[in-house]
Amino acid sequence: MFKGQWIICGLKKELAAPLRLRERYVGVIAMKSDVETEHVAFNEKYQILTSDPHTAFCILTPHFMEYIINVDKQADAQTYFKFAGNEVHIALFNRRDLFEVNAKEILGGKSVAEIRERIREDVKYITDVIDELLINDYLF
Repeated sequence: MFKGQWIICGLKKELAAPLRLRERYVGVIAMKSDVETEHVAFNEKYQILTSDPHTAFCILTPHFMEYIINVDKQADAQTYFKFAGNEVHIALFNRRDLFEVNAKEILGGKSVAEIRERIREDVKYITDVIDELLINDYLF
C-alpha cells in the first residue's frame, strides 16, 4: 500500500514517450535501467525506465539530475517520478499522511510549532521540485 504524498502537475507540452524514475531500493541489484546517463551518482540512485532515450535525455539535463539528487536528501522517503503525456507525477513514499499528527509526536513532547514546521518541510520538498520543473519546462 502507498502511504505518502502524490502530486500530479500539468505540462505545457505533450511528451513523446513516458519516462519513469524510480529510486532504487538499498541492496536490490536487479533494477536495470533502460538508459544510463553520464551522471554516475544519478544512475546509482535511480532506475530510469523509458521506451525513448531521446525523451529521457531531454528531461534529464545535468542540472535537473543534480537538483533531484540534492532535494531527495531532504525527502526522507522513497521517491518516484513519472513524466507521461502532459503530466508529471511526483510520489514520496514516506509511510505517513502529510497532515496527520501521530501520537508519537504528541507523546514525545513536540509543540504545535514543531509539528507545523514538519508539515511545512514536507510541502516545501514538493513545491521546490515543482518550481524546478517549471524552470525546465521549455526543455521538453
